[in-house]
Amino acid sequence: MKQWRLLTGEASGAMNMAIDQALLKLKADGKSPPTLRLYKWKPSAVSLGYFQRKRGPDPEACERLGLDVVRRPSGGRAVLHLGDLTYAIIAGTNDGIPFDADGAYRLISKGLVIGLNAIGVTADSYEGNDGASLPTICFMRPASGEIVWQGKKFVGNAQAWSGQTLLQHGSIAIEPQIDYLTELFRPERYPLDQFRQALEAKVTSINGIMGRAISPDVVGEAIRNGLGEALGVTFEPGELSPEESDLAERLSLMPAEQLTREVRRRA
Repeated sequence: MKQWRLLTGEASGAMNMAIDQALLKLKADGKSPPTLRLYKWKPSAVSLGYFQRKRGPDPEACERLGLDVVRRPSGGRAVLHLGDLTYAIIAGTNDGIPFDADGAYRLISKGLVIGLNAIGVTADSYEGNDGASLPTICFMRPASGEIVWQGKKFVGNAQAWSGQTLLQHGSIAIEPQIDYLTELFRPERYPLDQFRQALEAKVTSINGIMGRAISPDVVGEAIRNGLGEALGVTFEPGELSPEESDLAERLSLMPAEQLTREVRRRA
């Protein structure tokens, strides 16, 4: 069975995105192994999709809640990283990743569902295209292949490619986020109660599903096991190489727009 590297830890939003981007570049250049990252955000943050140009979170609410705002190298809409666990897979077609977005989503979603089901979270891979939602928030609009419970989304995924190398990362909501999402994203002139009801109809969390608190470590182990089964690999704990660390440090200091363009130029 093939062996991939496992990286864990926590970092700022800028550094987390820089590490993902550094690994994507160096994997595409043949200098990094296939890798699974399981990480947290310190401080908590909102990440915006690479192409997202519409209204983001309320800046005053972000400041009041102590949230950073960063931009991802991947697509999609705004994601709140608070009380969540983020995973990232950086691997290529020579590692068994299908060379198309939908195929890769479905393979990785299969692993996520296997892992979540193993801890009692009856997750499903969403099939369809729900366009009837607010465009600002990722979790308000599940896409085909994403993870839901009774139609409510609690795992958001996004991709970036460099040649035949994939970066897919996603947020797994462990703690309820409705209160924060309501404060951060309520559109102007949108009634508060109506917006909250819309969120409650579309969004959930692992703790909300289970009715009790689940440790991020338990979720992380389940995700690792499920992805290992789906991908046919084992994960060996490791560390960033000096080259990966140096590149991530440089990328983390770039302005957000320049940083995302840096990866897109190499795609």
